[in-house]
Amino acid sequence: MDVGFGSTQISLFDEEVLVSTQNLLLGVLRLSEMSVHWRVDYRKIPAIIDELVENELYTFRKIFLKEHQIETLIATGETMNYMISRGMHEKGGARFTAKEFGVFCEKLIGMSSEEIQERYELPQDYAEVLIPSAILYRKVLDMTGASYIWAPGTTLCDGIAAEYAQENRLVRFHHDFEADILSTARQMAKRYRCHGAHVREVERSAEMIFDATKKYHGLGARERLLLKIAATLHDCGKFVSITRGSESSYQIIMDTEIIGISHLEREVVANIVRYNIQEYAYDEVILESDLSQYAGLGTSRRELTILIAKLTAILRLANSMDRSHRQKLSDSRIAVRNGSLVITTDCPESIVLEQYSFDQKADFFEEVFGIRPVLRQKRGV
Repeated sequence: MDVGFGSTQISLFDEEVLVSTQNLLLGVLRLSEMSVHWRVDYRKIPAIIDELVENELYTFRKIFLKEHQIETLIATGETMNYMISRGMHEKGGARFTAKEFGVFCEKLIGMSSEEIQERYELPQDYAEVLIPSAILYRKVLDMTGASYIWAPGTTLCDGIAAEYAQENRLVRFHHDFEADILSTARQMAKRYRCHGAHVREVERSAEMIFDATKKYHGLGARERLLLKIAATLHDCGKFVSITRGSESSYQIIMDTEIIGISHLEREVVANIVRYNIQEYAYDEVILESDLSQYAGLGTSRRELTILIAKLTAILRLANSMDRSHRQKLSDSRIAVRNGSLVITTDCPESIVLEQYSFDQKADFFEEVFGIRPVLRQKRGV
C-alpha cells in the first residue's frame, strides 16, 4: 500500500506474483483539504474520514480480497516514513504486529494536528496529513486482516534510481517484473470471464507468429510483451457487450491501471484489441498521450500507428487459429518459407472454421508484413 498526497495505490501479491493493483482517490492531502470545508468540530473529522474511506474500500474488498488471506501489509509513502521514524522508532526495526501499529494509529487519530506537530516535532503541513494517513492504514489493516505491517522506508526516488540502474545494467534484479504485468492482465481476463483455454492458446500462437516474423517486423521484447497483454485481454469486453466487444474491451483496458506499463503502452494495447475485430483505419487510431513524454515505442504518431497495425495483424491471425475455441491447432508449427508464413498442423479434426477465419485475416497480415500466411493441415492425418 502506497499512500500518496493525491491518491493511494493498493497492490495485491500472491506467492511473489502481482495479482492486481488499483489507484484510489484517497490521498492524504486530498482528504485533509476536503475536511477543511466540512465546518465541523475537528474532533468529528476522523469519524467522517473513516466513513469516506470505508465506502471507497468496500468495492476493492469485494472484488479483489474475497479469495485471499493477507499476511503482511507492506506500507510505503512519505507519511509512513514519518510515522515510523517519529512515532514508532522506540520499537526498533520496520516490522510491527497489526496490534502494535493499530494502537499507534488510534493515538494519532485522537490528537489534533497542533498536538501532533508539537509531540513529534513535525512541520505543520506533515502534521495535518498524519491523521488521514493513520485512518487509511488502520482501515486497510482491518479490511485485510493482515497480521503484520512492514515499512521498508522506500521512496519514489529509490524507484527512479533502481530503474536507472537496471536500464544501464548497473544492477540485476532477480524478480520477474514482466511476470507481474502478465499476471495482472490474466487476473483482469479472469475477472471479466474470458475463456481461459482460448486466451492461453491465442497468447501462445501470437508469440510463435511474432518470433517467426522478427525479420519482417523488427520489433523487440517490449513490443512482444504488449502483444501478449493484448492477446490475454482481447475478449474482456464481451463481459459488457457481446455485440460491441471490441469497443468495450478498449474502454476496460483504458480505464484499468496495469502496473508496469506506461499510459501510452496501455493505449497501444487497447487499440490492438479494438482493431482485432474492427477494420483497421490508420487515421482513426486514438492516441491521447503526449508523445514527447515517452521514449522507446516511437517518437511520432505515424510510427505508433504502424506498430499497432503490426501487432494487430499478428493478434488477428492468432485469434483466427482458435476460432472454434477448441484449441485444434495447439500442435501447430510456424515458419517462413519461400516468402510465405506457413502454419502446419496435424489436427485430425475438421478445421473448416479456423481455415475460413484465417483466410479472412490473411489479407491484412500480408498488407502489413508483405508475406502471405498459409494454413496447412497435413494430408492423411
